[in-house]
Amino acid sequence: ATMFPTISEALDGSRVSVGIPFFNKWMTPFGLILIFLAGAAPLLAWRKTTRERLWQQFLFPTLLAAVVVVAIVSLDRDAATMTSIFSDDIKLPVSIINFGLCAFCFGSIAQEFVRGAMVRRRQTGSDPITSMIGLVLSKRRKYGGYIVHLGVAVMFIGFAGKAYDRMVDRTIEAP
Repeated sequence: ATMFPTISEALDGSRVSVGIPFFNKWMTPFGLILIFLAGAAPLLAWRKTTRERLWQQFLFPTLLAAVVVVAIVSLDRDAATMTSIFSDDIKLPVSIINFGLCAFCFGSIAQEFVRGAMVRRRQTGSDPITSMIGLVLSKRRKYGGYIVHLGVAVMFIGFAGKAYDRMVDRTIEAP
């Protein structure tokens, strides 16, 4: 979609632009899928995932996501800000879904860090903090990637929070 104006100009000489509503409607579902995959990918073992293992891995992050969604809905009745997806007729509470998926991502990454530190602690007999530091230093690529996934989740929290942004113009009559 970003390259569409350039491609249309190259093909027929006219530059057609794609507006903000297009990106808001079509990129939102892709973003939700991306944040789900950022949380789910660390939970899937390469070529060794069984149904029982999958259930164990997904249980805590899914419960955390459900708790966050219920907490947001119960604390703020206006939280169900409806956003249109694909067309103006299809509206969903995208911000709430996004917060839930971010919690899912945070839960899955935290679970991986805790499990890894527990294994390292049993192997080395050190305290939890030293085990965590040793774990991150010994497997930099793996745990660095997890930190990148957390960064993506933090960005998505910012995106979802923008849906609650309200601007009110006020005029002051006299100083």
